[in-house]
Amino acid sequence: MRIDASGDVVAAGSTLFPFPLNVVKLSGSTGAEIWRTNAGGAGAEISDVAIDDADDPVVAGKDTTVYGFFVAKLDAGSGTPVWMQTVGGTFESEIGRANAVALGAGHVAAAGRTPNNLPYSSGPGFTVVDFAGGIGGKRLRVRDKAIDASKRKLKALSKDPRFLAGAVGSADDPTVSGAVLTLANPTTGETFSAPLPAGNWTAAPLNIPGNQSYRYLDRSLAAGPCNSVIVHSGKLLLATCVGTGLGFSLDEPTQGSLDVRLTIGTAFEYCMHFGGTVRKDQPTSGASLGFFDAADGPPPSCPAGGP
Repeated sequence: MRIDASGDVVAAGSTLFPFPLNVVKLSGSTGAEIWRTNAGGAGAEISDVAIDDADDPVVAGKDTTVYGFFVAKLDAGSGTPVWMQTVGGTFESEIGRANAVALGAGHVAAAGRTPNNLPYSSGPGFTVVDFAGGIGGKRLRVRDKAIDASKRKLKALSKDPRFLAGAVGSADDPTVSGAVLTLANPTTGETFSAPLPAGNWTAAPLNIPGNQSYRYLDRSLAAGPCNSVIVHSGKLLLATCVGTGLGFSLDEPTQGSLDVRLTIGTAFEYCMHFGGTVRKDQPTSGASLGFFDAADGPPPSCPAGGP
């Protein structure tokens, strides 16, 4: 149980079937029910709850539909799930459980038990996970041509399992709120942002409850320079942008490092920093192509980011 900044009470636990309730918010002054919800699906049990700076509850517990535990953020005003993330094990025969959840600046950390395959047996293992705004970048390729901006191209890839898209229908679903992709040079300050309007996104829920997959498609580049973006919770972020609308040049002697940021709605902001393993950093001049090619960017510090 927690008390938010307004003095209202958020209580969480479990109820017996068939009552779909495991989180309830009560007025701190009267005890009247403000909302109730069932986070995590049928049979889910809540072990811990925390309250963020916006008074949104973040709960963690056991979900009988996955071999691990789940963490979910709920809207302060309605109790509607904003997002849900599952943390699975490698041994699919036991149900895990979260024991604690804690919040920090741009971070949601949870600890619990997940079933795992061990060298000579199988059993529960202790797991700690941090959902943060910075995610690891797998590859970034940027191309430019000084005399022909139509040759510009950007391709950014992350395979960080912490990547998380908002729940379908929530404010952080890109089909509802759209998104923005930003490319920036932290040294020179050059920045370009590409709009990814909601109408070009489609959603496809995954097999694991709460984990969504979304795709942005604009083959004609009518909305901007990005023709394809794929976001797949727990697995993949892949963005491709091309042409004269990509307002980012490689005319400096070197780039040194580049940052890529995807902002979905208002609460989901993910950053990738590429500057450690730089394979090519070549400026464009006249008819000569410029390239920036970097790999295996570690998770950066991301201002005000993440779930």
